[in-house]
Amino acid sequence: MRTHVVRLISIALVSLAHAADPYAYEPQPGDVFTEHKWPRRDKAQLIFGNKLLGKHRQFTTHKLDVPRVWSIELDPANARKVDLVCEYWSGHIGTSEKSIILNPTDAQLAKRKQIRSITELDANHVLFPLPRNTPQDPHRYFVKMRQQAVNVPLDFLRNGNNRFTFWAGKQVYKSFHYPAFSVGALVFRVYQKDSAGAVKGRIVNPRSNGLIGPDQVIEANVADPAQVAKVEFFAEYSGYGWDGDGVAHKWHYAYTRGKLTRHVGTATQAPFRVTWDNEWLPDQTSPIRLKAHITSKQGSTYVTDIVGGLRLKRDYAVKMCGMPEPQVRFKSRAGQMLNVNIPVPDALDRAREARLVVIVGAPHDEDGELGFNGAPLITVPHNSKKTFYEIPVQADRLRKGDNEFSILSHTRGHAMEIYHPGPALLVKFRR
Repeated sequence: MRTHVVRLISIALVSLAHAADPYAYEPQPGDVFTEHKWPRRDKAQLIFGNKLLGKHRQFTTHKLDVPRVWSIELDPANARKVDLVCEYWSGHIGTSEKSIILNPTDAQLAKRKQIRSITELDANHVLFPLPRNTPQDPHRYFVKMRQQAVNVPLDFLRNGNNRFTFWAGKQVYKSFHYPAFSVGALVFRVYQKDSAGAVKGRIVNPRSNGLIGPDQVIEANVADPAQVAKVEFFAEYSGYGWDGDGVAHKWHYAYTRGKLTRHVGTATQAPFRVTWDNEWLPDQTSPIRLKAHITSKQGSTYVTDIVGGLRLKRDYAVKMCGMPEPQVRFKSRAGQMLNVNIPVPDALDRAREARLVVIVGAPHDEDGELGFNGAPLITVPHNSKKTFYEIPVQADRLRKGDNEFSILSHTRGHAMEIYHPGPALLVKFRR
């Protein structure tokens, strides 16, 4: 029991450190790691609470609390640490204790049906990260978390096959006794103690303390091009958080079904260069930084040194305008319309155009509309699989001060949801 309590305290301290430091588990220059992904299919896995927590009628008609077990091959023998990115949808509002249970015993799986909290189960578990920068309890917001990692203690893992299952705790906000969320993918980063199998390199264009333009070429030199499978480029800046965690200034990227997206770009052959489309990158108050991840054909990834001190050079300005405060339980269903204001404090005489950026969820293929300043903007069709929207807005539709964003759902089933951090406007101005 003492060991279990110490382990819980250790996990809690790690979670607090992560909350304070958005880069707690970001790959650092000189790191070498391998990535191991689950699942190998393009479909999210729904996770439900057990029958002690789920009193909704669905729990009496379906076997929703039967714990399914999956597995993944890992090799932590030469690891100095292992981190985990869980790409997940927050699910039914207020669902707590979203977590993974690693290498559970049959007895622990049986006990899983008889507990009300993961803390009652003496098993190796890791809580998934919650969104940050939320004025209220983060369980009150709809999110799609797609980047932030957590540490997995090495003694939770085995060499070879690792079994795992998931846990959904009770609803702690607006409960209707139906705890649920879904997992899109898991990405385990196994950090090596040495650089075996890695190919080293560095970014050669641009150079530190330089200027970058709207279509900037980013290039890396590698030690052995024939042994490189890909080079992925990343940028640190302040911008819209497509990964869902609510932090604006960070290394921007996200996972979609385990595939890397929203980064600078990927090159798969020499010369290893990409063109960074940063046309709508907001103006920065701090310098931009770049790094690259070089993955060898053996599967080991090396993190390059950082190129820093970079500043934008362009003949226009871009300002990002968001809501003053994120909206809790941001949804619409059954003909309801929900409106929020996005303030634009600047005079608009030099405004050229704008984009509305927003993450929309329709978990059960709901249809509806997104509106702007009292008029429809786009229709979200039934069976649309699109989630991430960058919608052009003509400058003459903008208002100085409050601009109204609206969501309208036509379905009587599941609600359409707006995910954290909510809608924002990117406004382009002439200099």
